[in-house]
Amino acid sequence: MLPFRGLSVAAQQNFHTNAHTIYKGLAVGQQMTCDSGQSTIVGSLGREMISYFPSNAPSGCQIIFHGPALINDTPEQTFTVWTELQAMFDRVVAGSYERTVRDSYSNYKVIVVDQDVHESFLQPQACGGARKYTMEDFRLPAGRLGFIVHAEDQGATLIVFKGSNSVCLGSTEDGRPFGPSVVAMNANVYVDESVSFVDGVIVAKNVQASGTKLQLHGDMYSGPLMCLKPQCDGVVKPTTDTAFSRHVSGAYAHAS
Repeated sequence: MLPFRGLSVAAQQNFHTNAHTIYKGLAVGQQMTCDSGQSTIVGSLGREMISYFPSNAPSGCQIIFHGPALINDTPEQTFTVWTELQAMFDRVVAGSYERTVRDSYSNYKVIVVDQDVHESFLQPQACGGARKYTMEDFRLPAGRLGFIVHAEDQGATLIVFKGSNSVCLGSTEDGRPFGPSVVAMNANVYVDESVSFVDGVIVAKNVQASGTKLQLHGDMYSGPLMCLKPQCDGVVKPTTDTAFSRHVSGAYAHAS
């Protein structure tokens, strides 16, 4: 299983946010900041959502934690294996898998975006010049990248961005928010202020989510992954174990 369950955001370095509500926990490698006068609720689901920070506590605004915030304690399962996770996601391949969850309206999907390939038709827009992606980019028949994706994704879709170009997650012209989980291990991810919520988890080098009405749901992709050999030889499909319940070397898994 990917070591990001129980989180809404995992930022290797910094996380800047003015989000109104962050449903689950956080893992921040260096510093969490927000604008003066803002108030952000973390762990609003009412469960014990643990948030991890290094030596510096969140600063710049009021952070209301509904679960413990561990200062001087970054989650070993996430950050000590970040390099391994980078190599792993470099080998992930796109795929679609049957989902047997009752009342599910969408199969599992892994979408891989090689930014070096797609940058020719994706022009810099908002978010400080980052390339902007919306739900329309991942829907059939009009979607440029060719999948059906929902805003209330319910852990069905994972989008892996390869490359170091910054990524902007935006809403569609008719206001649809952003549903899938996003992994961009080598890139900065911005959430445009037009987005009302991101349903999945955001994993990136740095994350900026400045919208004051934004909700970060943290509904992590829960399906299988496939990756190219040889890196994935001998590993199996994801389990249903809770994140951080065991060492990550046994917790993230694939089918080779």
